[in-house]
Amino acid sequence: MLFRMLSGGVLAALLIGAVFAAEEKKVSSAVEDKAEAAAAKRRAWLLEKYPVSREIVFKQTPSGDLKLYTYLPPGWKASDRRPAVLFYHGGGWAGGDTSQFFLHAYDLAQEGFVTISADYRLKEAGGPVEQYFRCVEDAKSAFRYVVAHADELGIDPAKIVTMGSSAGAHLAIAIALLDEFNDPADDLKIPTVPAAVILGCPVVDCGPKPGYEVIYRRMHEQAFRFCPMRHLRAGVPPQLICLGTQDHILSEAHAREYLDKARECDGIGELKMYEGAKHAFIYAEKWYRQAKPDIRDFLTRLGLWPTPQP
Repeated sequence: MLFRMLSGGVLAALLIGAVFAAEEKKVSSAVEDKAEAAAAKRRAWLLEKYPVSREIVFKQTPSGDLKLYTYLPPGWKASDRRPAVLFYHGGGWAGGDTSQFFLHAYDLAQEGFVTISADYRLKEAGGPVEQYFRCVEDAKSAFRYVVAHADELGIDPAKIVTMGSSAGAHLAIAIALLDEFNDPADDLKIPTVPAAVILGCPVVDCGPKPGYEVIYRRMHEQAFRFCPMRHLRAGVPPQLICLGTQDHILSEAHAREYLDKARECDGIGELKMYEGAKHAFIYAEKWYRQAKPDIRDFLTRLGLWPTPQP
């Protein structure tokens, strides 16, 4: 009888546990659905506020088309030779979307740039580590498409700047450094080295260091293949890091270490700190407006800020 009682108790506990697990799963699913609905609503609002000039499919994949959300400046002509800014959104390579940079793209288009916010495939929950590498492949595909179609877009292919935040900043510089990852369907004769890179709180390291433990746990030894700091070399493009003093991933000391290594490779590297700003701060209009003069100064000195078109 005691055995039957214990067995019954265990069974009841298992049943109760299963019920609670099912309820937790329902709650988690509901929270995810609510978050997705909120993100979709915000994206629609941003598209209405900052209307895109063109949506261009640059790559077809089994999981859907990848697009370039393109903003053309006032007075634009296909015969122009304008500088361009190509944006990559953040989200840990597993979330986020192109709308994160619609404000910035719209604003810089008013300055005379052709601006583009690029899709890339996200890592799926439970997906293999190789899906992180696919993000770099897609980022390179976007860059190569812009170079190949520069004449149609009114762009000077020698004046393409990349910009991103967090994981997107990683992609903005990774396309120039991580030679291993390429889509074989691309025109691999087109190099993927931007004229300059604007890095908002970038992921520049993926090793087991403070701030990067989560990334390292996800990728283990594969992380070193994905790490910009370990691939710095001669020819690295000029880089401006915009970093908040309250960033919990990249410290000021680590950013300076990264830029010191870039300068050892004869690269140009500058750091601007923003008091009180947290990770991914540059998405917020308040912080973007504060960083914009520094971005303008950096690109002007490199001859990449727009000048009046003939």
